[in-house]
Amino acid sequence: MSQANPVVVLFAGALGDFLLAVPALRLLRRRHAGRPLTLAVREPLVPLGARMGSADRTVRLDDVAMARFLGGGTAPPWWPEGPRLYGWFGADDPSIRGRLGAAAASAEFFRVVRGDGAGHAALEYLHGIGERRSWAEVVTLAALDRRPGAASPPTLVLHRGAGARAKRWGPTGFAHVAEWWRVRGGDVVDLVGPAEEDAPRLPGAESLRAPALSALADTLGLACAFVGNDSGPAHLAAACGVPGVVVFGPSDPERWRPLSAQLAVVRGDPATFRADGFDDPPARDVIGLLSGALP
Repeated sequence: MSQANPVVVLFAGALGDFLLAVPALRLLRRRHAGRPLTLAVREPLVPLGARMGSADRTVRLDDVAMARFLGGGTAPPWWPEGPRLYGWFGADDPSIRGRLGAAAASAEFFRVVRGDGAGHAALEYLHGIGERRSWAEVVTLAALDRRPGAASPPTLVLHRGAGARAKRWGPTGFAHVAEWWRVRGGDVVDLVGPAEEDAPRLPGAESLRAPALSALADTLGLACAFVGNDSGPAHLAAACGVPGVVVFGPSDPERWRPLSAQLAVVRGDPATFRADGFDDPPARDVIGLLSGALP
């Protein structure tokens, strides 16, 4: 294989998965410095992927051209001739592996990290490509960019949702945190994603509904603090360098915590977990951690 082979990286995970994989993706780009590298991700992640600096170009993985290719058609226009392929896509599907492998000079396949495990998911992504790094290095590799100046008055972004209802801290807790912030003279932005559009409005907060991920990164870049559940926006807040607190329920923070030195994590009492969410820890504990996380 020529040293000039271009590189293609396919990543099929969602927002949180992608941000936990970013350190591995950035190291792949370093490993193949000088070769053109194309990253293919799901459509909502394309602008954010381009901002992360882990590829020369970022394209859609879930487009018609790719579907036709996997069905036996020609390769997408962005697919180079004879690339070296790293695929977090189709690892368990022999037909996809065969189709992609036949169109590449070499191919390695990995699984998007799921479920329980012995270590943090970001380290598992790194180990998959044969890399070992300290936690401090991993956090540095995950950062999006330098945050711009903070908003005035100081803004707290809350994210009360999560894709799985069992991972949602109770609305009363978020309401107490919001009130504490407003008493201190700050503004509150209530981030409402597609999974929680039916949630009742948070009194006294500005509602930000389903923004594009690049726009959400801009909002978080201006925020002074973040409080949310274990979900994609929490990982984006980490990448943007926002201080704050992430509240964990049934998911294990030792495996899924955001890659940040500024975001504290707290986990509720497992005895209180329900299918529709959890109410522990109490709001005073989250407020205490938030206060301690602020500069």
